[in-house]
Amino acid sequence: MQLSKPKLSKFWRLFADAASENLPSNATTKDKDAYRHRLIQEVTGQPSLKNVTTCEFERLMQRLAAETENYDARVYWQTCQERKYVYLIGIMLSQISSITRDSHTWSYIKGVLRQAHWPEDWRDISADMDRSVFQMLDTHRRRLLRQAGWRGAIHGEPLNFCASRTYYLAANNRLVYRDDLPVDAINDAERVIKT
Repeated sequence: MQLSKPKLSKFWRLFADAASENLPSNATTKDKDAYRHRLIQEVTGQPSLKNVTTCEFERLMQRLAAETENYDARVYWQTCQERKYVYLIGIMLSQISSITRDSHTWSYIKGVLRQAHWPEDWRDISADMDRSVFQMLDTHRRRLLRQAGWRGAIHGEPLNFCASRTYYLAANNRLVYRDDLPVDAINDAERVIKT
């Protein structure tokens, strides 16, 4: 997979900071290349930046930020996964409301969170539990789709999560969906779920 230009730009800026702090001031280009390849290999297991996936890229950026005195970068890259899950949970809640066509969906979700002994506001859940909340809501969304008569992707009724998917009622009062054009931010966030 090839990383986008903005991601490569972020990498090179943070790498320059890490190299200036961790290598001697008279380090050659060869020394910097060796340092870069060692970091990429240690963090991602890949021989080159060209082979790095989005999730591996985020881990690499966390490592680079940890090797610098750039605290803003540290905070940004350490909370990266958490922000994506919070974003996807918000989309999931919107999809569940669309499927049920019920304004009381939120009270059900609060009850489920309370039963799991978690805060009733999903934004107050700790970062290490975000994935669990997302999976729990995805299971509920799939159950709702099955109750609506969906049979799976083979029949043109996919049960999988897609952040750009919109559910609505067709003229015959049947639940249908539309996949909007993909957005890079949504696609990157979805890759987190798949790994």
